[in-house]
Amino acid sequence: MALMMRLLNATTATQINFSPSEGYSIPNLFKEVRLRSLSGKEYIYSFYSINRWEIPVLYLLKAYATQVNSWRASRATLRFYPDYQHASTTYNIVRIMNAEQPFNEMVGYDWDKRYNGEIILEGI
Repeated sequence: MALMMRLLNATTATQINFSPSEGYSIPNLFKEVRLRSLSGKEYIYSFYSINRWEIPVLYLLKAYATQVNSWRASRATLRFYPDYQHASTTYNIVRIMNAEQPFNEMVGYDWDKRYNGEIILEGI
């Protein structure tokens, strides 16, 4: 059975459910500062890590793709449920961090109704 994920905008009560395709990854990013002393020695200070999810999605409905694109444009704060099917109360507070619209590729025989793309989420 496929993994089911959910994105929810708590302020407007809009939500989408989706399943990730192959290539789903969770790279953690570390915030660090590199300093060099007068003697030339380099010091690296790691402060904290940021949760990050890179989620490829295939054949997402046009209405959902439009909703995700608008959340990205407005930099909305969202609740992300990584495993909604089995842990429906566990969520992370995230923002969509794509440089461009996550869903801009129409695909399939009904090409104007389905979109492919990748959602990049970062915890805040």
